[in-house]
Amino acid sequence: MNATLKPCSYPACPQLCATGSRCIEHMRVQRRLSDYRRLDDPRIALATRIRNGTRWRILRRLLVARNPMCCDPLGIHQGDTSLTQSIHHIEGLADAPHRAYEVANTAPVCARCHITVEHKERAGECTAQLFLGKECVAGVTCT
Repeated sequence: MNATLKPCSYPACPQLCATGSRCIEHMRVQRRLSDYRRLDDPRIALATRIRNGTRWRILRRLLVARNPMCCDPLGIHQGDTSLTQSIHHIEGLADAPHRAYEVANTAPVCARCHITVEHKERAGECTAQLFLGKECVAGVTCT
C-alpha cells in the first residue's frame, strides 16, 4: 500500500512527504529547536555541562569497567547478558546535580534500559524504585 504524499506542515514549504508531517529538512530544524529549548532550562544546561565534563567521563569509564553488565532495572533481560552502555543517575542530574559524582547514585544500564527509564522520567514517573535491590555498582546494592 502506498502512502499518499502530503505537503510539509512547515509554513511555506513546498516539499511533499509521505508522513504528512514535515519533510526531512524541517524535521531536523524542529529537532534542533527543541534541543535549544531544553538548554534554555538552567537545570538541564547544568546537567549537560556535567555530562560533558572530564570528571564525569573519567568516572563513567571507571564505573563501566567495574560493572560491565546492565543491572536490568526493568527485568527485561531474563538471563540474557547485556553490556553496560550508559551510566544512569538514579536521582537525575537536573534535580540533584550535587549527587553527580556519587557512585551510590549511579546504575550501569544497557541502551535499551536507559532509553526506557529516561522516557518514564520525562513522562513524570519516578524510576528510583526500579533500581532498589539491584547491584548497581560492583558490590553495592541500591537501597
